[in-house]
Amino acid sequence: MLRPGDAVLVPRHGFAEYARAAAIHGARVVRVGRADDSLTGLGKGAPLGPWLSAVRRLCPRLVYVCSPGNPAGRVWSHDELITLADATVTAGALLVLDQAYDDFTTDPMGRPALPLHPGVLHLHSLTKGHALAGVRVGLAHGTPAVINAIDAVRPPWPVSSIAQTAIVAAFSDAALAHVHRTTRRLRRHGAALAEGLAELGIRTAPTATHILLGEVRDAAAVRAALLASHGVRVRDCSSFGLPHHIRVAARTPGDNTLLVAALAALARRGMCFSSSH
Repeated sequence: MLRPGDAVLVPRHGFAEYARAAAIHGARVVRVGRADDSLTGLGKGAPLGPWLSAVRRLCPRLVYVCSPGNPAGRVWSHDELITLADATVTAGALLVLDQAYDDFTTDPMGRPALPLHPGVLHLHSLTKGHALAGVRVGLAHGTPAVINAIDAVRPPWPVSSIAQTAIVAAFSDAALAHVHRTTRRLRRHGAALAEGLAELGIRTAPTATHILLGEVRDAAAVRAALLASHGVRVRDCSSFGLPHHIRVAARTPGDNTLLVAALAALARRGMCFSSSH
């Protein structure tokens, strides 16, 4: 899709691979988002206005949007996505909508969110809702022209027969019911986990999912200490441009208790979680 010099819009605090993949192809990466890095601001994400303004002003080739957002969990409304998609088509661009965490929201938009729109490429993953990280398989849904263009340049044999079997199984009625049941539980566990983190002085951003973006003084230090002392891994959000934040995802109540206990142990050792930036 990209030629050297083409503009590509990405979220200001988004998955680093959007910008990396664009930069490899010589594109000009433009980050869109509010300057407010408060937890409330991060939870709200960038409003629609700046995205529309950037699309009309820069005439980008690609526009990357993630709903729910990563790492904060902000969900775009259906009307917002339609408006942005219409604007990208008018500008001659393609909207790439990453729905990797859609299963975890209270009201999932479904795969795909905008099935009939000619200017949207939807990205889906089995690594999240189906907990199949090791399979490394994703799906794209778009118009025949876009899918044919991708198919023409993708590497040969990109998906193993085992991964293909996993995809088919993931769309069975039983598998979809399992995802619905377990994600509903995870949202409840996420609320309880947020309370546990708050008791330790770790504030979290508003979220529509089980994902929690927590504010700390030094994310890299917290991640390293948790891994070294307790074998617990959290996401250092420095790669998102947020060195004072960690991202955690609710798991079982036992796992969540273990995480809170590990963080409490760090607090007793004098590690301060409140951010001073």
